[in-house]
Amino acid sequence: MMDRRDIPMPQAGAKRPFVTLPALTEAKLALYTSMRTARVSKAELASRLNWHLPQVDRLLDLRHASRLDQLEAAFRSLGKQLSVQVSEAA
Repeated sequence: MMDRRDIPMPQAGAKRPFVTLPALTEAKLALYTSMRTARVSKAELASRLNWHLPQVDRLLDLRHASRLDQLEAAFRSLGKQLSVQVSEAA
């Protein structure tokens, strides 16, 4: 994200190892990917949400404990909906 590049997605049958990420990290990466797909900058997202730019920076900071309601608002501004799924542990 710091390099403003696409996040590589896991490929079925790939020989490379992959990691399982925390749910909040997954949500932030999904937001970043949605923003890139929609060609929405951080400044544009801040404008749509009527937030200051540092608030959007924190929302995309993987070390910051953002609130789900903030992520939901960001996704809504992109025409998306955040949902949570619970499954049995492996």
